[in-house]
Amino acid sequence: MADAGEQLDWVRIREVLAAAGFALLENPHHVLAAQVKQLVDELLRRPVMLRHRDFIPALAQEVGLSVRQLHGLFAQLPDPESLLSYVTGQRLAYARELLLTSRLDIGRIARQLGYGSLSHFSAQFRRFAQCAPSAYRQREATRPRTEAATPNDASPRFIDAKPS
Repeated sequence: MADAGEQLDWVRIREVLAAAGFALLENPHHVLAAQVKQLVDELLRRPVMLRHRDFIPALAQEVGLSVRQLHGLFAQLPDPESLLSYVTGQRLAYARELLLTSRLDIGRIARQLGYGSLSHFSAQFRRFAQCAPSAYRQREATRPRTEAATPNDASPRFIDAKPS
């Protein structure tokens, strides 16, 4: 614990945490948001398929908040990303993981992730990965594993990557 004469360098602490892939949770909203983000990943991986439009209401119910409160929680975060764009990004990151690690056909992956149509899934995946799901699977299958994208990484580094 720092005494009265000793000040913590919060800027430096944040930088070190960020470099290690962590973030400083400074208030209860940040803690709850971190829990919600973890729950998004858990819900995506459950065997019960949630339709795309039912996902956020199910998430809100799991957290014990209304849908409006859940959207409000994300609006209060310093990151400008909305809850819907976060969920969509994670859903597509999980799709990418399934394309890399499973033999499920693309239609099955779309249904498993709650998409009502293959064309809607494919269009969203194209915006996310700059290529069709089938092209992504084919391209990544030929890459050495050290170059392949990390599963469930929705970072801008990947999203902005152009297909080779």
